[in-house]
Parts: sequence; structure tokens; C-alpha cells
Amino acid sequence: MKFTRLAMTAAFSMALVTSLALAAPGGGSGASETVKTEPAKKSPKKLKCKRGETAKLQKVNGKQKYVCIKLKADILPDQDLYNQARLLADEGEYEWALDHLRLITNQNDAEVLNYTGYANRKAGRLETGIAYYLQALSINPNYIQAREYLGEAYVLAGFNSLAQEQLIEIANRCGTRCDTYVTLKGFIENVQ
Repeated sequence: MKFTRLAMTAAFSMALVTSLALAAPGGGSGASETVKTEPAKKSPKKLKCKRGETAKLQKVNGKQKYVCIKLKADILPDQDLYNQARLLADEGEYEWALDHLRLITNQNDAEVLNYTGYANRKAGRLETGIAYYLQALSINPNYIQAREYLGEAYVLAGFNSLAQEQLIEIANRCGTRCDTYVTLKGFIENVQ
């Protein structure tokens, strides 16, 4: 029974990854330039923007200031869209974060896929989140943050053995003292 459950999960996850890769702009052609993680400066939520808007730094009365602008393609560089999405997801604004992530040019970037998975999982779409994490890991198997989030998703789905596999993979890449290992280990222990 356990083997069947794992096989079904693996088959389901691979089918989702394939469908997501084919649906993504570029048809899943592989990784290109990676978005670099940089701290975001100002959250659209904290700026009191509304969903459908984003925060953009621009000159107002001779001074650089963040303002709310309509969120649309090519309004911000990919890095800024990614930073805004991360801030919004961290503030619990998962759908708003996804609005930003969808506008990023390179949808085959491991970091973009990982945060898309995170926002979907936190918004209650666990299977979709898992599929995005797996897609991120197919691009960058050493991306330990995606492994941590995938492990958390597996725990929530009741697949603790798969979560333990991700914990082992993280330990193999950064040891048992790195933050991602400690966080996933604590998550596994606290949810069981």
C-alpha cells in the first residue's frame, strides 16, 4: 500500500511538472539567466497599494520615492517583480504575490518557480506547490530552499517519508546545522 501511494504521488507530481513546463512561456526549454535574490525595499502592501498595483521607485518632486502604479507586463524589471512578490508572500498576500510572479519574463527560473510553489502552497493549493518545487529542483537540484519547502509540503500531504528524503538531501548539501535543515527538521517533528 505504501509503495502504491508513493508511486502514485511520484506519477502525479511528474505529470504536473510536465504540464507546468509545457504551459510556461518558452515551453519548458530550460533555465536561462537566474533572478538574483536581493532584499526588496518597499512592499506594495505597506505602501497601501491595492491588488493589481505594485510599488515602484521613481522621482517625485525631485526625490526618489516609492509610488503605487498599475501592475502590468514590462512595468518593472524581473528582479523588482520577484522582490515585490517575495515581500507580498511573506506578508500573507499569496495571490498578489502570484500576480507579480506571473509577469516575470523567465518563468523557468528556479527561484521564480520556488516562490510560485510557496505562494500556491500557502494559498491552499498544495499539489500545485509541490509541482512547482519539483520543477525548480529539476533546474537546480542543489536549491536547498526548494527542498525545504518541498519537504514541508510533503509533511502537509501526509508523505513523511518523502519529507525525510528531502531532509537527507539538504544534509548532503549543507550539513545538519544549516538553517534549511534545522527548519525542515523542526517542521517534520512539530507536525507529526
